[in-house]
Amino acid sequence: MRARLATILTCGGLALTLLAAWTLELSLERALLLAPAFVLAGGAAVGLLLLWTKVVVESVRSERTGRRSR
Repeated sequence: MRARLATILTCGGLALTLLAAWTLELSLERALLLAPAFVLAGGAAVGLLLLWTKVVVESVRSERTGRRSR
């Protein structure tokens, strides 16, 4: 199971790096050098997206039930 997960994460990191290289018009060598920064930025963006999605879902859910937090 861990080998499969490592393969998936490696492919995801490589895809993110190649996408950033293509989008920012970087050479492949420079993109691979900056790969850890791209992966950290991507992870932070996904984390923020998940956080704000949870906030919105809980807000809508509390309004439907009529609860007020005080």
